[in-house]
Amino acid sequence: MDDKVRGLRIRRALLLAFSLLLTGASACTPDLHETVGPLVPIPNITGTVLRDGDPIADIKVKLERASDDSLWAEDRTDAAGRFAILLPDTGLFVVRVDGQGGADFDKTTFEFHQATPEAEFESPALDIDTRGFDIKEPDTGRTEALPSLFEPLEIRWDRSDAIGGRAQVRFYAQSGDAVWFSLRTEDAEVAWNGLMNQGSFRNRFVQPGTYRWRMILDTSAGVRYTTAYRDVTFTSGVLR
Repeated sequence: MDDKVRGLRIRRALLLAFSLLLTGASACTPDLHETVGPLVPIPNITGTVLRDGDPIADIKVKLERASDDSLWAEDRTDAAGRFAILLPDTGLFVVRVDGQGGADFDKTTFEFHQATPEAEFESPALDIDTRGFDIKEPDTGRTEALPSLFEPLEIRWDRSDAIGGRAQVRFYAQSGDAVWFSLRTEDAEVAWNGLMNQGSFRNRFVQPGTYRWRMILDTSAGVRYTTAYRDVTFTSGVLR
């Protein structure tokens, strides 16, 4: 191989290496805006997670699409209980914090509409503690007589002055299908006469079997508190 051919090959190799270097540098170069330096995405959904008024550190906060509960993003709170999530999209979203034990609600959520990707939004404080709210009856796992027009099932709870808002009781079949939802109420009790009002069960009376139920509390601030599921078994035998 003469010196000319060897020189051409060396030049080609150097040109290729330089080209690859430029390509990589271009892909990794931060987005610069005139003389202000790199543009860093700023989280636009922020808020605080509390337990009975005190901030909670290192707790997971989820951002979900309201339409299908799909996870969009998540963050963990800092020492001040703060979270911050980037949301470069529009639509209806839910900020969700799951409870950590029996003294917490099963989940605490806040639903909001993001009109533009750049809009900054501050969620109301999400206090996951039950703060005095307590379901009194029926106990979980309880066996009850089949509710009827003459002997309805009584559901009672202790309200919480720290939470307020309106409560709703929701019953589900073991399959997960909705069976009966109570009216939203500011009282501390509701009664169910056994007539179902949801989906394919509408206008039919409940049958013997085991059902799941939970309570939903909606506040004027838009925060929703959801209790854990409880089981109750209905039997056609006389128990009361």
